Amino acid sequence: MENKMVTAEDVAAELVPLIREYLLGTCEREGAQIVYTLPDGRQFVIRIM
Repeated sequence: MENKMVTAEDVAAELVPLIREYLLGTCEREGAQIVYTLPDGRQFVIRIM
């Protein structure tokens, strides 16, 4: 079995579709962070380190 390195960007890329499916609002990935915007305009930034 080959060891593969998982980066923060990989994790963010896998989380975005789940957030889009289960939460209202919009979700954009910017590198290793996700910007989630609620329908009322409030924003949250999820940083993956």
